[in-house]
Amino acid sequence: MNDIEQLLRDSLHSTPTPPGRLTDPVASIERRARRARAFIAGAAVAVAAVLTAAIVVPLSMLQGTAAPATGGVLGQPTPVPPSGQPQVWFTGGSVAMTSGGGSLWHLHRTPSTTKPGLEVDRVDPATHDVERTWDVQEPADFIAYGLGMAWVWGGGDGGYPDGLLQAVDPTGTKSWSNSGKAFNGVAFLAGKAWATTGSQVWVVDGTHGSESSGVVVLPGATTQNGIVATQSGELWVRAGKSWVRIDPTTDRVVDTVHWEGPMFGAAGGAQVWTSDGSRLVAITPRFLHQGQSLALGTRVVTRGLVEAVAPSSDGGLFLVAVDGADPENDPMNLYYLSPHALAAGNPAIDDGTPHVADVTAYQLAPDDRGGVDYTDGDAGTRWMP
Repeated sequence: MNDIEQLLRDSLHSTPTPPGRLTDPVASIERRARRARAFIAGAAVAVAAVLTAAIVVPLSMLQGTAAPATGGVLGQPTPVPPSGQPQVWFTGGSVAMTSGGGSLWHLHRTPSTTKPGLEVDRVDPATHDVERTWDVQEPADFIAYGLGMAWVWGGGDGGYPDGLLQAVDPTGTKSWSNSGKAFNGVAFLAGKAWATTGSQVWVVDGTHGSESSGVVVLPGATTQNGIVATQSGELWVRAGKSWVRIDPTTDRVVDTVHWEGPMFGAAGGAQVWTSDGSRLVAITPRFLHQGQSLALGTRVVTRGLVEAVAPSSDGGLFLVAVDGADPENDPMNLYYLSPHALAAGNPAIDDGTPHVADVTAYQLAPDDRGGVDYTDGDAGTRWMP
């Protein structure tokens, strides 16, 4: 972390955060900082890339005595915005969000100016009313949902050299730390959480306290956007310049394929969303042994680097991609591809593709009504294409 980033982090923790705007210079600086950190292997800082690196099938709703609901920004149900117009429902301090178990899960900075910190809200996705809030420790930059809990992680940078993974359940928060190593992603399979850190995958059973139940040693270092549990039950991890498959019954690496692209989430069946140059592609990793032509499925031509992918409830696809060849300076847009566009075969992003221009989003949280929530800069936002 450089001096500018440290000053920015300190100022955000010590002063009230002003309402976020697309033209806010602080949000612009944060976008540059997050985007730059996205290219540092092993870092897990202020970028919600993946979609936690896995698209999780919700297993259950959290239960327990709920704290008093605080409501949306004004404490009242949020009106549904006109179709096609993004709606800001949380201003200042949003970090990341995900969806699962019928709820929206929102990681944000605490609104208190006397006790700065981080919180996770369970939010009604229809009204954006807050149903319950938990305190979490710093660092926390990413969020995922699985095994009936919200999971957050971060660290591994100059400000927080030790990685920290936390699981929020009705009885409190469990945590796991790794000295000097970032947690880079979490996937959920076979009743366990699988967390990448350093050159290992920690096998975590959240029901048995803050201890890992096993460790899988990998042939290379893990990175952000680097772990996915497919819908068919395969667990793939990005390790160095290869993808490896772990058998969840033996905790052993059982397959290795040469592919260097990031993992954006499950794409249906045994497929994983990844990038191949300026294309977003759905790939069946084990078919790479027979060649790319057999392994590659749907191909989406984009204008630049893909940052995040999520399925829409109607069978379409949301994706965030850079609008140009320069990921440091060109803006990012949020796009929607309809089921018809995907069915037509190998669609291309163009000016006619429904989109929200100039967003700063690294993680997407689709709902069951065809919309998607996301953190844009430091503002909680929903878009219904």
